[in-house]
Amino acid sequence: MKSKILFILILLAWFLIGCVNVITRVSSISHKEVSPGGSFHVLPGNDSIESKKIVRIIGEELQLKGYKSKKLEDADVIISFSAEMVGGKTKVGTISTPIQTSVYNPSTGFSSLQTTGYRSHSYSTTEHQREVRIEFHDGKKLRANEKGTILWEAVGKSSGTTGDIIGVAPEIIASIFEEIGKDSDSKIHSKASQ
Repeated sequence: MKSKILFILILLAWFLIGCVNVITRVSSISHKEVSPGGSFHVLPGNDSIESKKIVRIIGEELQLKGYKSKKLEDADVIISFSAEMVGGKTKVGTISTPIQTSVYNPSTGFSSLQTTGYRSHSYSTTEHQREVRIEFHDGKKLRANEKGTILWEAVGKSSGTTGDIIGVAPEIIASIFEEIGKDSDSKIHSKASQ
């Protein structure tokens, strides 16, 4: 019975580790003023499903901040981005759980559990570095192919065991947009996620 409880506790701990907050470190730099509540257009990174989802996530976050979506030729701000997995560290370990057997005590008439050994369970988890980079460009200058178009840029980095960047992109992007227009050196943001 105790070994079952211990095993359940181990599984619960692994589950809770998967449900912890996403900790994102955001670094950003302001080159020129970013007008709050202006219009924007998000350039697609490529034709992938992930890129299309990130375009949607960026657009939704900016609309929450009061910006308005426009066509490329009309937008005050044009946004470019990249999203990628950077490296990955693998952790390997062993967990030992007790092997318990029921032993009958004739003098008391009751059975009790006694530990008779331990069973080892191996595990392997890979921690990935997820990264989203976003640049705000002056729409007029970018359309005219002028230099110095970047108004503001930021990068959000988050580590975790899931290799799916789309699963954590909303939290990373929301953290990045908490810093719109500001200089920020590795500011920590925490968002609840599963």
